[in-house]
Amino acid sequence: MQVYLMQHGDAKPESEDPERPLSAVGKKETTKIAKKLAKLQVKPTMIYHSPKLRAKQTAEILAKALGAKTEETPGLKPKDSPQTIKNKISELKEHGTYFFVGHLPNIELVAALLVTDVSEPPIHISRYSAPLCLENPEKIWRIKFYLLPELL
Repeated sequence: MQVYLMQHGDAKPESEDPERPLSAVGKKETTKIAKKLAKLQVKPTMIYHSPKLRAKQTAEILAKALGAKTEETPGLKPKDSPQTIKNKISELKEHGTYFFVGHLPNIELVAALLVTDVSEPPIHISRYSAPLCLENPEKIWRIKFYLLPELL
């Protein structure tokens, strides 16, 4: 199984739009990442996202480039318990590839919980539109790669 944990793309400030949709930079960076993942032949089984607009838009950009479906799921909002996503992952098909698009600090806590079995301290992945790929070939979660938009 592979799991991609990703903070949504850069969003407009709340003062400009209370819904905080993706900014032009957020759309551009997410598209760049999505195209690179497509070149790497990443085929998501499902892309899960938080109910917030910026996460949904990020998931939709990924889905379009990668030929996947998206689904809103609980447990990805900023202050949600990371255990919710760990439990969700344990219910998924063992051989799938799953994306989780959410928010900080939650997504960093999920990463730490999977890799170390404790959520504190978090694994710092504080970068918009940057997926952290984890895999568990021997039932032990390992970091495979972390893809930054500025490296593309």
